[in-house]
Amino acid sequence: MNNLIATIEKVEQNLTRLKNCGIGSGGFQSGNSCARGGGGGSSSSSGGSGGITKEGDAAISSIAKKRLGIGTLKTQNSDSLDFHTVGVAGVKGALTDAYSAAGGKNLPKGGIESIAKKHLGIKTLKTQNSNSLDFHEVSVGAVKKALTDSYRLGGGGTHSVKLPKNSKKLGLPATQNALSQMGYKMDIKKSGFNLKTKIQNYNIVKPDGSESLMTAADLNKLIYERQSG
Repeated sequence: MNNLIATIEKVEQNLTRLKNCGIGSGGFQSGNSCARGGGGGSSSSSGGSGGITKEGDAAISSIAKKRLGIGTLKTQNSDSLDFHTVGVAGVKGALTDAYSAAGGKNLPKGGIESIAKKHLGIKTLKTQNSNSLDFHEVSVGAVKKALTDSYRLGGGGTHSVKLPKNSKKLGLPATQNALSQMGYKMDIKKSGFNLKTKIQNYNIVKPDGSESLMTAADLNKLIYERQSG
């Protein structure tokens, strides 16, 4: 009976791995990033096509080590090093910490849950007092993608828009494109000219849905600091 249970558990682990990684007609695809520890799910980040800052990379690496016991998010081409069993409580804590590390303050309902489902195949972050439901085998690549998306949700995204050297020449189209890649949006209808300060204010919606008014100088600073590459 014990052997049967062990076999069933092994099959469930393999099915989870196949779900997260994908397979070709001959098994794991040699070029598949998850087969090399790269994880599953879409490679695009929430709210845009950019990545995160170097500070963000350092932050999520520290969080993965602290919350999930994963020493590095770099793939090492070894199943024993590139795949880890993690608990849903740890995943919830890690995704929440990544969101907060980026400056997020009001975690949107279902935000980290959708990230966990998308990249880690975890349907709920609520503990259910069942090892098969509360613990999951995931790749370091999938964990990195999930933490990256959570960090971006908190507002820590970058962009790859080519910017003019002189920030005064930064036009509205480039500004909106950069904001979009970072997961931000500009609400023109709520933007306006402040008669007291005689400064144009722009209503900016962050990836988590929170809003703030920013001047052209604020926007330029944000966009130029977040340019990747």
